[in-house]
Amino acid sequence: MNVLMVGFDSTSRMNFMRKLPKTFKYFTETLEGHVLKGYHVIGDATTANFIGLLSGFHEEELPNAKRGMENSTTCDVFPLVWNKFRRMGYTTMYGEDEAVYGAFQYRLEGFNKQPTDYYMRPFWVAQEDLPEFEEQFCFGATPKHHYTLKYARDFVEAYHDIPKFAIAFHTELSHGRLNMLQAADEDILTLIKSWKDNGYLNNTVLVLFADHGPRYGRIRQQIQGRLEERLPFFGIAVPPWMKETHPEIIRNLKRNEERLTTAFDFHKTLQHVLDYPGDPSGFQGHGLSLFQEIPLNRTCEDASIADHWCTCLQSVPVNIQNNRLVREAAGFAVSHMNRLTEMHRSLCAQLILNNITQAEIIKPNRKLLQFGGNDRLTQEALFNTSQSITTVPFVDFRITLETGPNGGAYEVSVRKWLSSEKTEITADISRINVYGNHPSCIQDKFPHLSKYCFCREFLKPGSLD
Repeated sequence: MNVLMVGFDSTSRMNFMRKLPKTFKYFTETLEGHVLKGYHVIGDATTANFIGLLSGFHEEELPNAKRGMENSTTCDVFPLVWNKFRRMGYTTMYGEDEAVYGAFQYRLEGFNKQPTDYYMRPFWVAQEDLPEFEEQFCFGATPKHHYTLKYARDFVEAYHDIPKFAIAFHTELSHGRLNMLQAADEDILTLIKSWKDNGYLNNTVLVLFADHGPRYGRIRQQIQGRLEERLPFFGIAVPPWMKETHPEIIRNLKRNEERLTTAFDFHKTLQHVLDYPGDPSGFQGHGLSLFQEIPLNRTCEDASIADHWCTCLQSVPVNIQNNRLVREAAGFAVSHMNRLTEMHRSLCAQLILNNITQAEIIKPNRKLLQFGGNDRLTQEALFNTSQSITTVPFVDFRITLETGPNGGAYEVSVRKWLSSEKTEITADISRINVYGNHPSCIQDKFPHLSKYCFCREFLKPGSLD
C-alpha cells in the first residue's frame, strides 16, 4: 500500500474548507475521504507536529537537536517512519518549499545525510540564491507551489509500480497568510484527479493534512483563532475496494471522524499500514491506529496532548482587575521569558509586562469526566452525575498578555499551587502576533528564542531596559 501525503502550513480544517473548496469537495465526495473533525495539534508550530507525525514522540522525548544548544545532535538519529518504509522496500520522497522554514532546519540541526531517496531541499536552497527567486509566490512566470506539486507528480509517475512513501508540503502560500492558499485550489485538484484517473490511488492511502492552524495575526487573538490554531485539517482516503475486503477499517475511519485524534495516531496508522493486520499497540510511540476505533471518551491526557493545546477543557473567564493570582501568574510568565534570554542580555532587551488582556481558569470538562458510556439501544451518552470530581490543589490559568518594549502578544498556561508559593509554566508559550525581524541578532544561532528576543538595536533612544 502506497502512502501519498500533501500538506499545507498553518491551515485549520475550517480554512481548508474556505480556501480549497474544490479540493475538499472532490476529496470528500469522489474519493470518499474521511476528514477528522477532532484532529488536534500536539505542540507549537510545524516542527513539534511533524516530529510527532513522523516519529510518534514529542520532541522533548527525542535526543536534543536544537540549534545553538550544547551537545545537540542532528535529526538523523530520530526514529522517523520513512526509514521503516525504506527498510520495507519503499521508495521515499520528502518535498518542502521555503527552505528557511524547514521543519527540521528552522530551529533544529537538520540532517547530515539525505533523509529520503528523493529530497527537494537542495533545489529550494539553490533557488534562494537567484535574484528571480526574491519575488513572492512565483519564480519567473511559474507559481512556486507548482514545483512541489510537479515533483510529487513526477515521483508517483516514475515509480508507479513500486511501493512509495511521499510527502509534499507547502509553506509559502499559507504561512502567516489566510487567503493565498486559494490560489492553489485548482492545481491541487488537478494533481489528485490525475492520480485517480491514472489508477495511482487504487493501492494508495492518500492524506491531505496541515501541521497546525494560523498561529498569529488578528484572527489568532480571537477565540475562533485559538481554536483554529489547535484544529488543523486532516483527511485520509483509502482505496474503494477496501469497503469489501476490510469493512472494519472503513467503519472505524467513519467513527473516528468525530473522535479526538492527533498526529500520533496517524503515525501509529502508518506503522499499521506496514504490518496490517498486526496489533498496533506494540508499535513505538504514542497514539492509536486510525484503522481501529478511537475511544469516544478519550481525553487530551489519553491522547498525549498538553493542557495548553487542549480544546476539550472548560475555560472560566476571570476578572483581571485586582486579581492577585492572575497578576502573579502573568509576572511569573514574563520573568520566565527573561530567564530564557538572560545569557544573551547584551543582545536581547529585557521584557516588561505591559498589559493583561485576558485570563481564564482552565479545568476539566465535567461531562467528559462523568461520561459513563452509551445507552445500548439509543446510543445516547450517559453521565454519572453522582460521580465526584476530586478537588485539585492548584489553579491552571490561561493568560493572554502584552509585553514591552517588543510589543509582543503571548498566550501562556500557568499553574499556581494554592498551598505554597510554587508557580510553573505548564507548556510552551505561544507568541500570537508577528515578531518580524526583531530577533534578527540571535535568530540564526538561537532560533528557539526568537519569540522572546527583542534585539537592543531596535530600542528607541532613551527607553529603559
